[in-house]
Amino acid sequence: MSMSQKYIASIKREMWEHQGAFVKVPIIVMMVLAVVLILGGVVGSHYAKLAQYDYAFSGHEQTEEGQDSRVFKYTVKIIDEGGDADVEGLKEGEGLPLSLDGQGFGGQEFDGVSRVPFIVFDHLMAIVVFMYLLSCLYDDRKNNSILFWKSLPVSEAQNVFTKVIMATLVVPFIAWCAALVFSVFLLLYALLGAALSSHEGAVGFVLREQAIIGAAMQYVGTLLATALWLLPLVAWLLLVSAYAKSAVFLHATLPLVGVIVVESIVFGSNGFARLFSSYVLNVGPNGGGNMMYDPGWWHLRDVLLSGQFWMGLAASGGMLWGTIYLRENRFEL
Repeated sequence: MSMSQKYIASIKREMWEHQGAFVKVPIIVMMVLAVVLILGGVVGSHYAKLAQYDYAFSGHEQTEEGQDSRVFKYTVKIIDEGGDADVEGLKEGEGLPLSLDGQGFGGQEFDGVSRVPFIVFDHLMAIVVFMYLLSCLYDDRKNNSILFWKSLPVSEAQNVFTKVIMATLVVPFIAWCAALVFSVFLLLYALLGAALSSHEGAVGFVLREQAIIGAAMQYVGTLLATALWLLPLVAWLLLVSAYAKSAVFLHATLPLVGVIVVESIVFGSNGFARLFSSYVLNVGPNGGGNMMYDPGWWHLRDVLLSGQFWMGLAASGGMLWGTIYLRENRFEL
């Protein structure tokens, strides 16, 4: 059996062992979100009809760049005892334009909406990965299944690197696929709502503003950058999982908190706290916001050009070596 076949078999084994967390959790969350969205649409449509708020296509306007933009004008329908009357001609500033030129609810806002499923499923699977890394090597020792895995023609190094691959590539890919599927559902849901509405141009508005493919491709680069950037955190959790005899979570957090407290008291600085938060918050080498909130392939470039990444890579190698050593020489609880 070649090395690649061994890794594929090991990945399949991990998927089989943790299919509840890796497969069932995103499926269940997708179903729950879909049900909530449908119920919210039904209830919202009911109350919208009661309030008689409506959007109507009112024509085209020229933008500052000279481009033609379609404008939806806000119309209020008032119902009283004597009947209903449309109040259009609102005073200046009382309208609510929905243009397709990147202003109002167009362009950037719709692009932001297309990112929401990727952010939601990434954060969800990040929690799953955290629990997986803390327990995967510890549980093997706790239930003595490590003795069975040691009988197989697979080295401990390969076992450890398989878990790194699962945490940095396989599970994020599952989250990406789940987000893409849910994004398609959102698009179909929006198209159905637009088709059932009486607004001229509503379907074209939704189709023009959807940015699923663009957002998905941006997140591919961001996920690769995140996988490289978070290697020190992954290696640390695996080292703790291979070392701890009990209370794995405390073993993972208390030393880090202790270093932060000691540095703050003795030196009056917070360098380690900022270093640690850059990984926990996934802000990347530039120290901005979470990379998942502003996706793009430039994150991968920034990470590879960062000195912190290469130092973290060296530290990750040391921690993974320690993990493999513990697996080979100290595996009983």
